[in-house]
Amino acid sequence: MDVSIILATLNEEKFLRPTLESLVNQNTSKKFEIIIGDGESSDKTVDIAKEYGCRVVTVEPGIIALGRQAAAKYAKGKIIVSCDADTIYPPNWLDEITDPLLSCDKNTSSLKWLKAITKTLKKDPRSSPKWLKEITKSLQNHPTRTPKWLKIIMKSLRKDVVATCGKLAPADGNTIEKFFADAVLHPVASFSYLVKTPFAAAGNMAVRKDVFDRIGGFNTSLITGEDTDLMKRLMLVGRVVYRPNAVCFMSMRRVKKWGYRKYLAFHTSNFIKSHMGKTPFQSYKPVR
Repeated sequence: MDVSIILATLNEEKFLRPTLESLVNQNTSKKFEIIIGDGESSDKTVDIAKEYGCRVVTVEPGIIALGRQAAAKYAKGKIIVSCDADTIYPPNWLDEITDPLLSCDKNTSSLKWLKAITKTLKKDPRSSPKWLKEITKSLQNHPTRTPKWLKIIMKSLRKDVVATCGKLAPADGNTIEKFFADAVLHPVASFSYLVKTPFAAAGNMAVRKDVFDRIGGFNTSLITGEDTDLMKRLMLVGRVVYRPNAVCFMSMRRVKKWGYRKYLAFHTSNFIKSHMGKTPFQSYKPVR
C-alpha cells in the first residue's frame, strides 16, 4: 500500500459524498486506502463512507485530532495523507501531495549506509577501518564533543522530506474570497514554511508514516491547532515542503457562519498562539 488517506467526521452527510467522490477518482497509479475516524455521527455519514469502501473507526466526539489519530493508527500505507470531509480534491492532487515523499524511498540516504556500516561491524569488529577507529578514539577522549562527521550526517538526514502541505482554495467562495486566497493566503503559507513557522492545514497535508509514528502523530489533547503542532514537530526531524500545485477546494461554510472578521481573527490568533508556545483555542463548535 502506497498511501493511506485519513479523515475525521461528525455528521458530514451533506458534504462527505462529493469529497469521497473526488478522492476515489484520483488520476494516480498509487495504491491507496481511505480510513475515517468518525465521532459517533447520528446521520448517514457512516453509511456514505462504507458505500465508498472506506474503513470506519468510531471515536469519542468533540476532538477532531482524535478522529485523525484513530484513522492513522490503522494506516497501512507508506504515506499518511490527511483530508477534510468537506473539501474537493482535483484528479492530480494525490500525486502532487505525495510524490516528494515517495521519491525519498528511491534515494540512498546517509542513514542507510550508516546502518550498513553498523551491521558489518557487528558481524566482524576487526573489520573496523582506520578512520572509524580514529573517530571512536576521539569520542572516548572527548565524549561531550559532537564530531564534524556526525554533524554532517545529521545535517544530511534533516534534508529528507518528511511531510508536505498543499494550497487551499475556496470551493464555493465569491470573487473576493478567491482573490484573498490567491493574493494573501497562498503567499503567507508559502513564506511560513521557508521561515519554519508553518501555516498548516490538516485538510491538505501528507506525512511519511514512519516519521509520523516516531513523533507520536497528532496531539489528541488539542481541540484546535493539531495540524500546526504536528508540522512544528516534523520540522525538528526533517524538511516540510509546501506544494502549491497540490491545491484543494475547501468549504466556506464556517466563513459564512462566522463572518470574515471572526474567522480571520480566530485563525490569526490561533496561528500566533501555536508559534508562541501557548495552547490554541480549546473550543471549536461544529458548523453543519
